[in-house]
Amino acid sequence: MSWRACNFFDVKNPGLVSTAKGLCEIKHINEHPTSAILEKYVGDLADKGVQYLLRRLSADWGKLSSKYLEEDAMPAAADIEDRTLQVLILLPPFGDIAPSENDVLALWVAIFSMLTRKVTIHTGEKAMLASKAMRQMQSAEYGDPSDSGRKTDCLFMFGDIELSNIEFKRPNISETDVSIQNRKNVRLGRCLQESHLGFGVERPNVLMADVSGYVGVFYQVIYMENIAVAGRATSHLVHLPSTEGALLDFLFSPSLAIMWNYVEHLEAQGPQLRRRKDRHEVMVSKTKLAEGLARPGNEASCVVERRFENNVVLSPPKKRTLQ
Repeated sequence: MSWRACNFFDVKNPGLVSTAKGLCEIKHINEHPTSAILEKYVGDLADKGVQYLLRRLSADWGKLSSKYLEEDAMPAAADIEDRTLQVLILLPPFGDIAPSENDVLALWVAIFSMLTRKVTIHTGEKAMLASKAMRQMQSAEYGDPSDSGRKTDCLFMFGDIELSNIEFKRPNISETDVSIQNRKNVRLGRCLQESHLGFGVERPNVLMADVSGYVGVFYQVIYMENIAVAGRATSHLVHLPSTEGALLDFLFSPSLAIMWNYVEHLEAQGPQLRRRKDRHEVMVSKTKLAEGLARPGNEASCVVERRFENNVVLSPPKKRTLQ
């Protein structure tokens, strides 16, 4: 929320913004067993440098893999250590050339892919089906001819259920571009909320992120009474290291813990939404059959009514160049 909006609501209702921010925060999102594993390598990096650290990581990963070579699956603690080591080995070589948006997306997605076992990740400007449904509602109510879905940078899904989205930008973009990206993503978060409401989930929350270069902010879109608000899930910014100094800070920071908890949140949310959607589809089928028998020739009523007019999020104007 912009400072003008925060000021407006605080004048109208002192403390309202603070309450909304508190509701968006997720307790313990900064805590995960991976943090203790990272801290073990602080001394190696500080005393002997990054090249020694990389050799040490490779050696430790090999030992861990050999220990459980004959096992079908690693114990939970060993699995976390295994994936933590893979993330550290994956981190890019440090250079002086600023990464492109595609470079940034590729690194973040590669790390998320190592952390997840149940959620699929889709990139390449994939159209979000939830946003298409909202566009169709808009078209029905206001005559807007466009009903295509908004394209997303990185969409997280559980089967056919859309869970979350992350938008990516190259490093050092302007404050205006940051605002445009954030408001676009909040709108997509509202679309996901409406999608989950559409199959009967009560007061759904959507956890998502915006990334600029190697830095990301994670936030939630949640319900506060009868309105939706978006706020940071944690005060910590997540960062991936792009220099040796940043790598040392990464080993101390909760960045990987937050990313891992984000993935675990989606993996826990996915099966719950799947069960709710399956139950809703059965209920819709029963309702259509019952109403069809009672009122032949009439359209069956909708189980969940949704309207576009309740979902308006303004975005700052984006500069356009005339051809």
